Amino acid sequence: MGAIREMNEQKIVKAAVESFGEGNGTLRDIAKRCSLPKANIHYYFKDLNTLYYRALDYALANPSLHGKCMRIIHHAKKLDPIAVQAEMDSYKPWCRVCL
Repeated sequence: MGAIREMNEQKIVKAAVESFGEGNGTLRDIAKRCSLPKANIHYYFKDLNTLYYRALDYALANPSLHGKCMRIIHHAKKLDPIAVQAEMDSYKPWCRVCL
């Protein structure tokens, strides 16, 4: 993966963690937080669900962000409750702090 692509994806994911964690989670808010156009978010992530899963993976992998996980999960249930529950079931064995 190219360095610019990787850097932009990381910026978007970090912005998504903050946005989802605060209950916002709109593409407009995420774009504003990472100082990229909304079109770039669509370019790097096919939809909001894909970005949500990347944001949750990032938050779960960083202990300093574990407090945001429940807020991210709560927000994501509005997107696709069945898929979110299946995803959460796969995290339970290794992340008891958040779940």
